[in-house]
Amino acid sequence: GGSRGGGHPLSRSMELGVDREATMAKARLQMAMRGLRAAEQARAASKDSRLRSLLSDSVQAVRYLYPSYGSAELVELPFRNPYASEHCFTVAWEDALCQLTIVTDLTEWRALKARAGLNTPAEDRLVLQGHRLWLMPQELVYIPFKFQSWQHGPVRLNANHAPPTPARTAGGGGGPAAWGGGDTGGGPADPIPRRAIAVSILNVQQEQVASLDLRIRPQPYAIDQTFRFHQPELEYLKTTVRVDAARWGPRQNGLQQNPSAGSAPVLSGGPPPGLPVAGPLPLGTTGHAGHPPPPLPVSSLPGLFPGGGGGQPEIAPQPVYIRCSDPDVVAGVHERSHPAAPVDVSLKYRCGASPAVGRFLVLVFADPFMHALREIWEVVVHSLRRIDMHALVGQTSTASVHVAAPDRQASHGLTQAFSSCPSELAISPAGPFALHAGGPQELKLALRPLGPGRRQYVIHVVELRTHALLASYLVAAVNRLPAVTKSFSLSVPAALGANRKVSLANPYSYGMSFTIRTDCPHLVSFKNDTLAVPAGETRYIGIRFAPHLPGTPTAATARVFVNNADDKNEECMELALVYTATGQADASASLQEARS
Repeated sequence: GGSRGGGHPLSRSMELGVDREATMAKARLQMAMRGLRAAEQARAASKDSRLRSLLSDSVQAVRYLYPSYGSAELVELPFRNPYASEHCFTVAWEDALCQLTIVTDLTEWRALKARAGLNTPAEDRLVLQGHRLWLMPQELVYIPFKFQSWQHGPVRLNANHAPPTPARTAGGGGGPAAWGGGDTGGGPADPIPRRAIAVSILNVQQEQVASLDLRIRPQPYAIDQTFRFHQPELEYLKTTVRVDAARWGPRQNGLQQNPSAGSAPVLSGGPPPGLPVAGPLPLGTTGHAGHPPPPLPVSSLPGLFPGGGGGQPEIAPQPVYIRCSDPDVVAGVHERSHPAAPVDVSLKYRCGASPAVGRFLVLVFADPFMHALREIWEVVVHSLRRIDMHALVGQTSTASVHVAAPDRQASHGLTQAFSSCPSELAISPAGPFALHAGGPQELKLALRPLGPGRRQYVIHVVELRTHALLASYLVAAVNRLPAVTKSFSLSVPAALGANRKVSLANPYSYGMSFTIRTDCPHLVSFKNDTLAVPAGETRYIGIRFAPHLPGTPTAATARVFVNNADDKNEECMELALVYTATGQADASASLQEARS
């Protein structure tokens, strides 16, 4: 009975071993199932982010732009509604310089297409409220972006090379964007860097369904013309630049050149082959019924070419549109009476204190949208201290000015004053002089103008060792003609010239020494520049008339000024010259004097 109740020891050990192996196998199975469940949970947790990353990579488009100052670039992003129902999408991007915009005007969009040579469709009221799209199911549209650079100055051509920033002239510049900055920036700036703008298209849940990566590579610009003005300090410069519009023919299609690809042009917009879009794009599907209409010709767009029509634009001067780099400058274009009239561009600029130098750029566009850039002008305005003078032509008028050292604590080396027109405005002392601290130096000015009217003369005081500009002055002169005491009409042989004599009497009771000058030294010369006449007597002035030069007028008027020892005008003779083939037509009356 005991053997039946307890069992055999060997059999019991075998049963315990089988149970232990089953228990360990079950434990291993449970651990494997637990690992599978953890892996499944990890996949489920990262599935959403991985799918979003893959979807973002598949719908992202990349564009490279190479803009220069004032250039306009068109980029069209094809986008299809991936949903089976109507949907409202939002176009969002961040651009601190506000140079990237969506084109909402249909006429401007067509003008950009015409310049870029694109034949994609254009729709009116495609973008609502400036950044929203309402699309039908699976509808395909082309979102137009315009990038226009308003930054000027040095550019960073690559990531490792940056040109030096141009130095600013001593005394400061005029205006917030005097040089090397943008339209809204001030002062000299660092080189314009490369940058990127990320554009996202979001659905109503603010989920990204498409994106555009714009990579901006700024390029240098060229200055076509430079205008330099001298204006009294703290006054307004009001001037008009007259340009012959005949030199502006019809502009060619403005394609930007890719500097890294040789001469291959890069279109200003439009999807290149292989651009991924949101949703499938079956072959032959455009999202619009029928074939897309061709772009309008440039000649049919308003304000671009006169004459218009569907044919070729006629070669005629175009109206221009102006934009300045300095927002404080007032610029405009005067109306023209007829298409062949020249273009008058008016500028108004407030000058700073002397010796400030203000610089700004003027952009000349051919269309009202400011897409077709014709020229870039550089305008330099020197602010100078003003000296007013009134003078008679051929007679010396004097004035004086005191020059003080800018730094009253230090003395400067040898200094010299220079005149912009030394033949008319002489400065004394004419040579170098020492300019000491606290001791102003007097400069004497002697103005002897050669022609009537308002004239401006510039005086620069420069330290000779360092070539530093210490002071600048603007002499604003009003020059008048003296009263004509004698007038003569004579004929001169064109090939030989002539020699004549004119009497000069001394009405004083003492002897006088007269100095003789003329305002036309290329036509009239004298045997002697000085003539001594005793009291109450008469002497003769020997005059030599030069032969006629080919290509010059056959009639001219010259004046002879007779001044006394104080360089004051005693007589003014007016000579009316007529060059003839033989010079014998009026030989008998070659000098007919008419005393006034």
